[in-house]
Amino acid sequence: MALPPHVTTPATRSARTRASTHAWIQSGARFTDTAGQPVHAHGAGVLPPWSHPEGGRGKVYLVGTAQKRNVSGFWLSEAINLYSSFDLEHWTFEGRILANTSISVGLPAEEPPVYRLERPKLLYNRATRRYVLYFHLDSARFLLGMVGVCTLTLTLTLTLTLTLRPTFLMSSTSTSTPLRFAHTRAAAMIMWIA
Repeated sequence: MALPPHVTTPATRSARTRASTHAWIQSGARFTDTAGQPVHAHGAGVLPPWSHPEGGRGKVYLVGTAQKRNVSGFWLSEAINLYSSFDLEHWTFEGRILANTSISVGLPAEEPPVYRLERPKLLYNRATRRYVLYFHLDSARFLLGMVGVCTLTLTLTLTLTLTLRPTFLMSSTSTSTPLRFAHTRAAAMIMWIA
């Protein structure tokens, strides 16, 4: 019986993982990438291997915000980072796929000139052959309340597609739970939790 393409076997795992009897990430310990740098993927979303074309060999994507910095008294992320792994223990930094400075949505005059990026989630739309990035986009004091939507090509080149307020309501928690229908219906849903 053949295994699904997303299931790893001892032969497909990394040499380091095969040599260990356990593969885990210890809670409270510094979590580093394959270059020895701290993993910064706060508010992370995971794209499982069976849901995108790069997953045929078991590749998992992890997307999350970069380390927060103090900007005018507010702790804000500079970017959204992307990591990949074949075994969930060893993560490779793929790069910053969205920089805070690349957003051009107007900010209220009383806000510092930087955006709040939170809880990014990555989906793959088979119909358009593009990755779609959803995230909470806001000002430092939460005055915008928007959902940012970006599309990425297979080479993970990003284009900011739109920002919106679904149903014209403030969106502060909307991207925490996007449902993963993109791989089966070429659509995605955003769910609010009251």
